[in-house]
Amino acid sequence: MASARSGRLDEAQALLEHLRATAPRDPDVLQLLGMLARQRGDQPAAIALFRQSLAIEPRQPHVLNNLGNACAATGQQEQAMEAYGKALALKPDYADADINRALALIALGRASQAAEHMAALVRAQPGSARAWAVRGQALAAMGDQAQAVMAYGRALTLQPDHGPWLHNLAVALRLAGRPEQSLPLFDRSAALSPEDPRIHYNRGHCLQDLGRMEEAAAAYRRAIALAPSDVDLHDSLSRLLWQQGDRDGHVASYRDALVEAPDDAGLLCGLAERLTLAGEARAAAALLADE
Repeated sequence: MASARSGRLDEAQALLEHLRATAPRDPDVLQLLGMLARQRGDQPAAIALFRQSLAIEPRQPHVLNNLGNACAATGQQEQAMEAYGKALALKPDYADADINRALALIALGRASQAAEHMAALVRAQPGSARAWAVRGQALAAMGDQAQAVMAYGRALTLQPDHGPWLHNLAVALRLAGRPEQSLPLFDRSAALSPEDPRIHYNRGHCLQDLGRMEEAAAAYRRAIALAPSDVDLHDSLSRLLWQQGDRDGHVASYRDALVEAPDDAGLLCGLAERLTLAGEARAAAALLADE
């Protein structure tokens, strides 16, 4: 798969299709084609290919794990759980499958179970940064921000410059009431991933918590520039400007976004709400009537 890893997907596809033509029931060829489909973003094709491989040779933990990942990527969390469970039945110490199962549990709203699984895994493998990070994610989903901070901290001790984990730790610190400690982490995370609107958005909330309103507004505007149709970003900026007494500015971001996406229902409803708050109920009603 060296050609696929170097981005030569067409070359890899041609080679694997040739191998499949000569050995149509080779499970390795089928699972490699499935991995290639995943790289192309075609998750349904990947799922079908992984299932074909497993129909020929069911005892393949790594293929079951890949099947689970493809199912999870399409929102089929229960099917993902089933695949991860089968992988772990074949290979109980398969850490990747255990971690991926925990992520599926979090997606299904069963964060406490995920946290328990990851507690057992970090006891067995205390050097697994990813296990610590997913435990932190589960604890944060449970609302236990203090323990989430500890888990993310352990993960980052093992892998210090992991941008998403820095961001998650910053969010947990802020939610734990420690914005002054979270801001430097948001700054580091933004430096690592400057095009991620979530980081600028959450950094804006942190700055707002610290009373640095102009900087917060700038952070929200940066997030909006990266994701102009995200209603939550506009709502946060609008609420901040409203609190600051900027009665014109609090609707401006919605109007600007609607220039680019005039039929976006979320933006239209957000603008209507802002207009209503500003005492322009007729303008809000007319805006919605036009739709």
